[in-house]
Amino acid sequence: MRYTRRLLALFTVAVAGAGAVQWMQAPVAWAASTPSREVPADVVFLNGHALLHSAHVVSHATTYFPETDVMTVLANLNVPHQYEHFRLSVDGAYTTSAEQVGTVSYLPIWYVMQALHRIGDESQWNGHAWSIQAKLPVLHGPSASAVHAVMASTSEIQDTGEDFSETSKPILTADGQGGTLSAVVGTRNPTADGLGQILFFFHNNTWVGLNSHAEATQIKSVIPDGAEAFQVTYVNYASNDPMYAPNLPPVTVIYRWVKGRMVPSRELPKGVLNGLTVHTVGTPAK
Repeated sequence: MRYTRRLLALFTVAVAGAGAVQWMQAPVAWAASTPSREVPADVVFLNGHALLHSAHVVSHATTYFPETDVMTVLANLNVPHQYEHFRLSVDGAYTTSAEQVGTVSYLPIWYVMQALHRIGDESQWNGHAWSIQAKLPVLHGPSASAVHAVMASTSEIQDTGEDFSETSKPILTADGQGGTLSAVVGTRNPTADGLGQILFFFHNNTWVGLNSHAEATQIKSVIPDGAEAFQVTYVNYASNDPMYAPNLPPVTVIYRWVKGRMVPSRELPKGVLNGLTVHTVGTPAK
């Protein structure tokens, strides 16, 4: 319902007719006729917390933010959006066109703010800080049955009698398009020491993969890394370390949602792994 209201509101601003589109494009053409200047160290705040640092450009009193930063803002608001062929749409409604400055695409921030206003998210720009007050949608993780099904279908290749059981609540973050990404830690089952772990990823109620088919000895922490990503920290062992006393510094990997799968920022080093591998049989029931 919220996104239906958003769609209707944005149509009143963005697609009321050809005149509306021309009106929205006019500042872009105006700005394109003059040089722009970059202003460093802007801050974007979301509900009072610093979300990112950016650098805007100004031309003829029109302020532009980098397209990539605008996409990050919309993703953290969990607003359905798309940027294609230099045009931004929010919740299916055309919003505004981008302006190219060198190799970077910029979007006029006023139109983005107007779109947010009409879907109930208020924002202010004071020349160096963009502050947004938003009613963020409630995130819903996978059902308990979906989590159990995939963990019960995942076993160690070296010992098919070992499957996995849930040992953390689902950690949730927005998928940036109105849905939810979840990460759930699974531990080999049965286990005598609580070690041997895999991270299971879900999109809404659908399992979308593992952090790795190589089993980690221990996952130290899992936290959201903004929208569309998780920051996962692993315990890291030297070859002669006892299990109770790892001497190597922990390893942190960012898993980011890209085209329907979670993509790691790096490979897991040998000290994180316990030498066992896993596979999932069939398509687990939801």
